[in-house]
Amino acid sequence: MHKSVIHFSFGLCFQLVCACRCEKCLLHLQVNVNFNEFGMKKLLLACLPMLMLTACGRPKYEVQDDVVVRSYWTFSFGTRCDTLPGADPVTFKQVSDWLGHDSKRVYFEATPVPGVDVATVRAKRYPLYCDKNDYYYMTKPLHVVDMPSFKTINWQDNDVWAKDSRCVYYDSLRLDGVDMATFEVVNRDYAVDKNHVYMDGVVLAEADPATFETMANVFYYRDKSHVWYFKRMIEGADPSTFRSIENTNFNIDKSHVWYEERLIAGADPATFEVLGKTNYCRDKSHIWFRDELLPDADHATFVADYESFAHDKKGTFTASHRDVDEPVPGDVE
Repeated sequence: MHKSVIHFSFGLCFQLVCACRCEKCLLHLQVNVNFNEFGMKKLLLACLPMLMLTACGRPKYEVQDDVVVRSYWTFSFGTRCDTLPGADPVTFKQVSDWLGHDSKRVYFEATPVPGVDVATVRAKRYPLYCDKNDYYYMTKPLHVVDMPSFKTINWQDNDVWAKDSRCVYYDSLRLDGVDMATFEVVNRDYAVDKNHVYMDGVVLAEADPATFETMANVFYYRDKSHVWYFKRMIEGADPSTFRSIENTNFNIDKSHVWYEERLIAGADPATFEVLGKTNYCRDKSHIWFRDELLPDADHATFVADYESFAHDKKGTFTASHRDVDEPVPGDVE
């Protein structure tokens, strides 16, 4: 599943994960930083638009020393040049800033795509293109059944749902056997017909299309009988009482507790709590880091400091591991 995520974890730790997948340069920018002052967070947020605009330089095809290259600028590495293997500099033509061809072959970005008809290739919208015979997603043919009726029906970022008179297509996948009369794209990630739920172009086993829905936390789904985290079923979850604990990756129902889709064995949902803005949690008897039990943690004196650091009267923890066996200064036995 393709997603651009900006995640803010306030308190002592700040994490920004940003993936720019613009059709200009497909820059993947990932920044993981820790700040102790909120003012630094605001400064980074203020600068982010400028950084992204600067990062997205327009790619172009050009000939350097009798070699065809595709050049582009990235925030991380500056100007990059990818060589088009085997491209003829004399006959090469640019169709778009991500598609080109010479007299014999077509290139998606800098990758040759076998079987595409050079004379009729046309760019649609990144990363979809076609020739007289087929449509192509990046470097993969869709094997379209009925070319004249082919059309896109949902397009978000680089995720493409399309159909013709007989089949449905998701990115480079062709979905055969879909009930075309009842097929409906619900959002970028899933679609339904009267028989199935299709997640990222694949049938989601055991899902009931009549009751399937996205939950408040958009990475979770449910129907009348099951709960899923992305495409992974959460075994034993009760869909009527299942809920995500706000601003965390922890989930709870009437009988169980999970970190994402992983069961926290033995956790008591009635007394379960997440310790501040960290990955530590506890119930009336136990302490965990995510879904990992801390068997020697002292329940009475345990303090979650931030993110993946904690201490009790016997020492400190990094994630689920105890660092030292000596008492923490200032703690009272």
